[in-house]
Amino acid sequence: MLFKQRRKCFCAFCKAPRHVYKSKYLGIISIAGLAGLSLLFTIAIWNTLDIRGLFLFLPLLLAAELFSQAKWRQSMICMNCGFDVIMYNKDPEKCGEKIRDYLALRAERPEFLLRPISIPKSAYGRVDEIEQSVDEKGKKLSLQV
Repeated sequence: MLFKQRRKCFCAFCKAPRHVYKSKYLGIISIAGLAGLSLLFTIAIWNTLDIRGLFLFLPLLLAAELFSQAKWRQSMICMNCGFDVIMYNKDPEKCGEKIRDYLALRAERPEFLLRPISIPKSAYGRVDEIEQSVDEKGKKLSLQV
């Protein structure tokens, strides 16, 4: 498809499938569309092509760019677990707090009651269990003296 704006990916935290926007910025086609819209507004207001039409184009371009970046930024946040890739790159601890807050909010709200949650279990609590099972593997051999 020529105008496919989103791509499929998986959340880095909960592995849930999701869609994110490909680009953070406006494309050439969007800018050309805004220029055409500005041209139509210029002709509708002044009944001819006028240089004052640029004063219509620039605010339209600025508003479209702001909405495009806000849309991209919002798509980076996982709707299943609240994981934010950009915040994780800046401050992982703050991202962890945000995930905990999101999961607490999710537990309280009724629209999430029937949605399954698939958060991976952390390996931090199981390190002792893993080390203990490794030690026990050698003790069960019958050839030990």
